[in-house]
Amino acid sequence: IGGRSLMPIGNTLMAKKLTSAMGSGATLPRLAKLLIACPDEAVRMNVARAMQSVTIFRDGCQQVVDQGTVKSIAQYLKGTLPDIPTTEPLSLCLLYLLQTLGAVTMYANGGMRDLFKVDFIKVLLGFLQRASKEGRLPSMAPADSVETLRQALRVLWHCGNDPQGRKETLQSEGVRIITLYLGASDPKVREAAVCALNVASLETQGKRDIFEHSQEGLAALLQSGETETPYLHETCVQLVRCASELPVFRFAFARRILAATKLLEKIYGTAALAAIGPLLQPKEELAVRQKAAEVTLHFLETQSDGDLIKVPPVCPTDDGQSSADFALEECVDILHNLVSLLHEDSANPA
Repeated sequence: IGGRSLMPIGNTLMAKKLTSAMGSGATLPRLAKLLIACPDEAVRMNVARAMQSVTIFRDGCQQVVDQGTVKSIAQYLKGTLPDIPTTEPLSLCLLYLLQTLGAVTMYANGGMRDLFKVDFIKVLLGFLQRASKEGRLPSMAPADSVETLRQALRVLWHCGNDPQGRKETLQSEGVRIITLYLGASDPKVREAAVCALNVASLETQGKRDIFEHSQEGLAALLQSGETETPYLHETCVQLVRCASELPVFRFAFARRILAATKLLEKIYGTAALAAIGPLLQPKEELAVRQKAAEVTLHFLETQSDGDLIKVPPVCPTDDGQSSADFALEECVDILHNLVSLLHEDSANPA
């Protein structure tokens, strides 16, 4: 975000009809024709590089959209993906085009409109699925390979800010494929994957898919200590909170990170009591019940805000409400479950 505020704005503040009249020329249409029609791989690579250079400025991003260049890029990528490029020029061409799309979908008005309803998101996800098996793109340098994967995930992230983009991502099993990159070796790729899942979690189906495919990867990232960037960690926390609006995810994820009391406290605050309450039931294993009792004691003795935006909605409604009152109201049979735990011979002090 800091970088975006420093980005040169060019003539973005001028009226759109003036920028289209002053900035339009034959360059972008000709580049688009070369990208589609020219069989020479080096020419295509240089064309893509030229397009990427245009989008360094915000007004350039808008011109790429207004002059229909995004349509040509989508058409080209739809014809070449999901196959992995086999030569370095074609691989670099793909990288430059993804950087171009990443810029226009972020900074241009209507930058995503030409990527929808043309199966572009479907083929991009297909490419990511094939690339995940290889771990990297074999025809380019490791650094460029990592950047290509990051840019592909970045485009999906930006498109996911639009409801149509989220719909097409979910229809193409996007959550399952993006989840493959939560364990990528490069932190920037992991960060882009978390951001792409974060926007997918805005949809109810996205929450269901995250429950099915992403719990393990998200838990590993959140418990990785200081190895991840603060931005990734905070985004991951928000993603879990959003997905936790689905009750089945909230209970399952609380079970998965039961031993990480501080993490539970950060994500849910006092509301974690409602998520771990079912783990005190007699049907659970004794070790699980004992750990749940320890965590429950922690939250009863510690008042914690957790999510100040109140997501999920299961939270104290009164700022002055005590943790004990909240537990009695929200945790079904908590007293009965705790009393039954007292009768276990090996119950711990908690």
